[in-house]
Amino acid sequence: MKARKGLWTEEEDHLLMEIVEEYVSNGDSRASAFKKASIELGRSEAACKSRWNSVLKDKAEKSIKAPKEPFENKELESSQIHLPEKNEPINSLDQAISFLKNYSAELPEAELIDENNRLQEDNNRLNAKNKSLMKTLVEKQELFEMEREKYENVLKILQQADCLLKKEPIRMIH
Repeated sequence: MKARKGLWTEEEDHLLMEIVEEYVSNGDSRASAFKKASIELGRSEAACKSRWNSVLKDKAEKSIKAPKEPFENKELESSQIHLPEKNEPINSLDQAISFLKNYSAELPEAELIDENNRLQEDNNRLNAKNKSLMKTLVEKQELFEMEREKYENVLKILQQADCLLKKEPIRMIH
């Protein structure tokens, strides 16, 4: 965990704003932007997210809404496609295509499939080991039972011998 740094400086705010805007404009998530910013600023991801949501988000929205020359707006619109937030509706075909491309790229299906296969192999290996250990346990229990019966028989013989010795006087040979 990173140590508490205290108040945010304007330079830190500016850097956080740049990183988030760059990531969002490239179609990356804000979460990955906060991760990058946390490394750059030496603050936690939660601190970066909190600062963004509480202070910088409004500034960023105002700077986007600031009047620009019409030529710049057209160029910006054609080069950047705004990705909608979770609850924001998709208004154009380009947004839908971009959203679907990013959505499929973000799904770590291959990783999940690999992990699932690995876990199934581990499960099969552990089940086989469990079966082997259970078989060994049953064999050991059977051996133990046989040895116990032998000892009980020897104990009975010794007890009978003791009874016989107590009944008969011991003869000494001189």
